[in-house]
Formats: sequence, structure tokens, C-alpha cells
Amino acid sequence: MPVFTNSQQVTLVLQSLLLGVGIGAVYDMLRALRLHFRCGWAGAALLDTLFWVIVLAALFEFGLIAAAGQPRGFVLLTAAGGVELYLAALSETMLEAIMRLLQVLAKLRHAVYGLRVHCQTVVKQRCSSVKIRFLTKKFKKDSFLFRRKGIK
Repeated sequence: MPVFTNSQQVTLVLQSLLLGVGIGAVYDMLRALRLHFRCGWAGAALLDTLFWVIVLAALFEFGLIAAAGQPRGFVLLTAAGGVELYLAALSETMLEAIMRLLQVLAKLRHAVYGLRVHCQTVVKQRCSSVKIRFLTKKFKKDSFLFRRKGIK
């Protein structure tokens, strides 16, 4: 079992602090999705499950790679401190920014949908089958080989 030096442990503490801040950011992203889409109890349960799957996978991967598979109690405590630091300092600002972004994306989606509907109506008007038949009759030429009674 390798021994961590003091500088490596300080690095590990700072990395786990950043892990906690990342966990807080994921929490706010999923909370913004829940608020924007007005999820019911099933949607809330799905988003909560997704949050815990992400958190457990991140902690497992962090424990294997950064902590070299060694159980370190201060890693979990520092990650929890990072979550608290994020929630106290950045959460409201980040939640407001994510909500604005979701509103802009919803307006953009609505505009694109309106443009698509408009394009479909224009295509239906311009390319109706009556006009196409008229154009094909207008430009249709009789072949010099094929007359009404066969090849001449």
C-alpha cells in the first residue's frame, strides 16, 4: 500500500473539495430541470435517482483513481464541505443562470417550431399536385420516335 506524502494529501483534499463543488453543480442542474419542466412525483423520483447514481459513480471513480483505492475518511468529509461551500456561495446564482438558459432554449425551440410549421405550409402551397401536373403538361414534349400508333 503506497504511502501518501503531505503534499499529496493536500492535493487530495483540494481535489475532493472540487468534487463536492461539482456534486453541488449537478444538484442545481437537476433541480433547475425539475423546476422548469414542473415534474410530478415520478419525474422527481427519476431525477433524484439520476442524481444519486451520478454521485455514487463519481465517488467510486474518485476513490479508485485519486485516492488510489485507499479508504480515506477526510475525502468524504471534504467533499461534503465542498457541497456546503457551493450551496452557500454559488447555488442561487447558478440556479438563476440555468433557469434563464432553459427559458431561452424553450423560446428558441418555440421559434424553430413556428418556422418549421411556416415552411411546411409554404411547401404545401407551392408544390401542390395540381401545379406539378400543370408544369409537367406544359413542358412535356412528344417524342419523335413514339407516336400514337407505335414506332415510325
